[in-house]
This record gives sequence, structure tokens and C-alpha cells, in this order.
Amino acid sequence: MEDDTLDLLRDRLADMPNLSTRRMFGGICVMSRGHMVAGVAANGDLMVRVGKPNMESALRLDGVEPMKMGARTMGGFVDVDHSDETALDGTLELARAFVSALPAK
Repeated sequence: MEDDTLDLLRDRLADMPNLSTRRMFGGICVMSRGHMVAGVAANGDLMVRVGKPNMESALRLDGVEPMKMGARTMGGFVDVDHSDETALDGTLELARAFVSALPAK
């Protein structure tokens, strides 16, 4: 499951510069220019970094919830139902815009 979702992310984010992967958050994250864009948790959940300014827009999409690690809500990150194309496309577009505006590491 993790590999299929990771392949899906790589395909959807292929237009972003300097893509790489890194183990983070107990899973594997897709990075662009040294910044996390999205990732797959060990349990197969899809997490997307939309950025705090985009949280409200992301949470309006069906299939999107705030990302939690234990009892803590992670600001700027959402969990996405990757079987929902609208949620996936919408959150990845927000993530692409947010991460592209950050300076390269």
C-alpha cells in the first residue's frame, strides 16, 4: 500500500523541481528543493503539507482532515483520502503552491 501511494505522489508531483524522498513521520515523504510536499505514513495514510495559510481551503474538501500525530494536530498538514481524486488534486495543488513559494534549502 505504501509503495502504491508513494508512486501516485511521485507521478502527481513530477513537475516539481528537485524531487527526492526521505523517511520522516514514520513513513516516506516526497520533497521538493528540500521541503516536504506530501508523504505516506507507515499505515498507508496520505499526508499533504498545504501550509497554515491554506488549511481552511483544504479542509473544505471532502476527504480531508487535519493531520494528527498522537493527540497533537499538525498545523499546515492534512490527511487526505487518496481515493478521492478531488481531495487529492486540490490538496496537492495547495501544497505545490505553498512549497514552491519557500526558499530552497
